[in-house]
Amino acid sequence: MFIFVRYTKSIYIYTMSVNTKEKSLIIQAKRQYVLDVVSKLLKDFDWDELSMDDMASAAGHTKKTLYAYFQSKEDMLLSLVIQELKDQWDFQKDELVSASNGMEQLILWSYTLFDYQQINPHSHKLYPYIRYFSLSQEDLNEENLVSFNSLLHERKQVLNQIFESGMKDGSIRDDVDQAMLIDQFVESYDAILYKAFSKTRESDFDRSIYVNHFLKLFITNLGPSAQRI
Repeated sequence: MFIFVRYTKSIYIYTMSVNTKEKSLIIQAKRQYVLDVVSKLLKDFDWDELSMDDMASAAGHTKKTLYAYFQSKEDMLLSLVIQELKDQWDFQKDELVSASNGMEQLILWSYTLFDYQQINPHSHKLYPYIRYFSLSQEDLNEENLVSFNSLLHERKQVLNQIFESGMKDGSIRDDVDQAMLIDQFVESYDAILYKAFSKTRESDFDRSIYVNHFLKLFITNLGPSAQRI
């Protein structure tokens, strides 16, 4: 009888563990579905134009259900930004392997980010929030906030490594303040990309020429490899 009780208890605990894991996977899948739906909405609408009712309706849920998956509208936005940062880097990192020096890495990093936004029209709608996400922490899931800050740090580290590599191999000049240079480059390029994909642009506007013009001007002052653009 004693052995039977222990055996039954172990099965009960194992079943609970499996059920908890399955439930967690189901919730993750439903959250991801909502994020995918909202990403599609962002192709036609700005974030501020969307209400929780709009997003719930598009996903086939009630607003109450959305709040079961996300702490707030701001928390959903943060989840979208986190996904965006991950997807962008997955798109970029394989291309950087082909670069032979730091300057080529910087050029590839820049153009693959532009290519990613061309393929993913919703992307530029989230860009202002990637750089300037300053919402009350009370509205955000703590785990999401940690993940967001970690991804931003990783992005900065990648650029640090690119510039350090270029300065060492001579493809990027070494008489500049690296931290200031990276900060100015990222701030400027993010703004250029946002304007390039703005829906208020004229119909004959060529975003490729617009972005390329900026990159040529910026990179020309960094090293001889700029001649290869």
